[in-house]
Amino acid sequence: GRRTAYVCASVATVHPLLVALSGSVYNESLYLPVLLAVVYTGLRAVTLRRLRDCLLLGVSLGLAYLTRVEAFAYVVFFVGALLVAGLLRRRMRAAWAGSAILLAAFAVLASPYVAFLSSQTGRLRLQAKFDMNYTVAREHLAGINDDQAQYGIANDGSLRGPMLAPSR
Repeated sequence: GRRTAYVCASVATVHPLLVALSGSVYNESLYLPVLLAVVYTGLRAVTLRRLRDCLLLGVSLGLAYLTRVEAFAYVVFFVGALLVAGLLRRRMRAAWAGSAILLAAFAVLASPYVAFLSSQTGRLRLQAKFDMNYTVAREHLAGINDDQAQYGIANDGSLRGPMLAPSR
């Protein structure tokens, strides 16, 4: 009811954690609505009624990828879901067409970022966080503190931390 809504709004406006997060630059506040759009358009697309739903799903997946690169895994999931739905509904032609439209829309939105990552790293990449996180974790296991593991310089003056030389 209205009284509960006022109490919740009051708590949300004065709770220290929520106040601090409202001014932060985390991308979860953008990613969550985009991910919900992916789920909604994905549920509509697997009905295989309109190819426009597959286009909207591809656009939603592209936006989700640009927000958080981990979303590229959902592309594989939804292409598989479309093909399974096409098999079950005996509409394989629509499933293949929908998958192609989904992949094309995703590729159009993701290609500038993929091109940037590829030019910076020297090879085709959909994401570049894993190598940096792996390097920092390996340094932590070797007993090196967090600052040195991320931003360290070796004794010979070369860059050791991946945050100083991310293209390496």
